[in-house]
Amino acid sequence: LIERIRSKKTESFYKNVVDNVVMFLCDVEIASERCVPSDSPLAAKNSEGDCVVAADSLCPQGLCERTSNCYWNVARETENRTTRFPAAAYANAEEALFGLNKNSYAGSILGPGAIGMIVSVVLLICWFIFFVIRYMCCCLWGSCGTLCFLCSPIPKNRYKMFADKIVPILL
Repeated sequence: LIERIRSKKTESFYKNVVDNVVMFLCDVEIASERCVPSDSPLAAKNSEGDCVVAADSLCPQGLCERTSNCYWNVARETENRTTRFPAAAYANAEEALFGLNKNSYAGSILGPGAIGMIVSVVLLICWFIFFVIRYMCCCLWGSCGTLCFLCSPIPKNRYKMFADKIVPILL
C-alpha cells in the first residue's frame, strides 16, 4: 500500500505542494510592494550599500527595490524584476492545498488518512476491551472465578490488597 501511494507522487508533486504553501502563507498585499525606503532593512542593496535598480524599476527617488521575498524574485540590475509565481496562482493556493478534490494535497491524503484513523479507532477499542476484561473484571473484582489466575502470575492465596492490586493500578 505504501509503495503504491509513493509511486504516484513525483518530485514535481511535492515541489508544487511546497510552492503552494509559500503562496498561501505569503501576505500578498504587503509583500507585493516593490519599492521600500532606502534606509529600510528590506531594501535590496549591493555590496557597496547602494540601492539595486532593476532594468524596469519604477521606484522614485529615495526608494529602493525590495529584497526577494515570497512574492518577488531577486532584483538584478540588468534584468527586469519578476515575481516568484504568477499573480493568479496566489489566489488558487488555498484550493490547491485544502480543496477536497483529488488534485489537492488534502484530497490526496484523505483516503490513506481516513483508513489510518479507522484502524487506530478499532485498535483503541480493542485495547480498551482487553484492559477492562483482563484487569478490571478479573483482577480487581475476582468475579471471573478461576480466570483471575490468567491476570497475574502471583497465586491468588498470597495476594496482598495494597501491594499486589493498588500499587500496580496507581503506577
